[in-house]
Amino acid sequence: MNHLFNAFTNNVFTGQGAAGELQKWLEKMVNILFPQNGIEYWSDNRGRERPHLKPFQELPRAGRGSEDVDHAVGYVRLGRSEGRMIEVGLMLNGGVFQSLAWAKSFGPEDECWQIARACTKALEHIFLFEEVPAIVQLSEKLPRRYAGSREVAVAGKVTIAVEPSAFTVTAANGLALDRQDFPGNREVAAHHINAYVKDWCTVLANLNVEHEVIQDVRLVVPDLPGYLFTSRGAGENAGFYVLPPGGDKNIDPQYLGFYLNADMAIAAARKHRDSTVSTSGTQLSIQDVG
Repeated sequence: MNHLFNAFTNNVFTGQGAAGELQKWLEKMVNILFPQNGIEYWSDNRGRERPHLKPFQELPRAGRGSEDVDHAVGYVRLGRSEGRMIEVGLMLNGGVFQSLAWAKSFGPEDECWQIARACTKALEHIFLFEEVPAIVQLSEKLPRRYAGSREVAVAGKVTIAVEPSAFTVTAANGLALDRQDFPGNREVAAHHINAYVKDWCTVLANLNVEHEVIQDVRLVVPDLPGYLFTSRGAGENAGFYVLPPGGDKNIDPQYLGFYLNADMAIAAARKHRDSTVSTSGTQLSIQDVG
């Protein structure tokens, strides 16, 4: 429970929309983190009186005013007849509690409290830090068997290939599910990549999708400056792709091709180079840049 969320995106809720979108987001988030949860249904407060938030009402923002958010709240109480109620909401500076949503659950008490704490943590990020956990957005990149289904239509193993300043998530059939680049400072890029990879692993594991994380392996050939020799996440033993100087690594036709080993890849690059310029003296080293 200490690292529920690792990657974050810009806040798209507070000050920009109604409560209904956040209510739907919370339900999706819970289904991702607790795929076997015992929740029977969610309520969006349509049948409750003020000050509880209804789908069409604007969300408050954190601040110092009496109607601004002071902190997020999540707790569990017994249902009126059976099961438990998971209540999630916001405490305003003026001492008013605004319920955002509640759920009826027949799951174990420990699970209910875990869900309440997860919702509270998510709301803290959204209202107090102005950032949205990316885990729901990542899950929505996966094809579903039908609209609204918890089951994904992904066959085979999903590969998460990590590069020095980017990562790519690819299905077994070659479908690119996600790719994000983080140009600039390498340490900052590594931080963001690590966060997204952790959340992707959570999403895939909870959806029972087989997956693996692999590091991109590249050749460094001093006499071939500007040429990119990359396994594209497939590992050294799988061969190398060669991209000539000026090529775009995200556009497949710009690569010279795929070669089964380092010698073949370097030979192809030399042939390409020698068609325009001649050089001599080559040294080779293999570097794991993950």
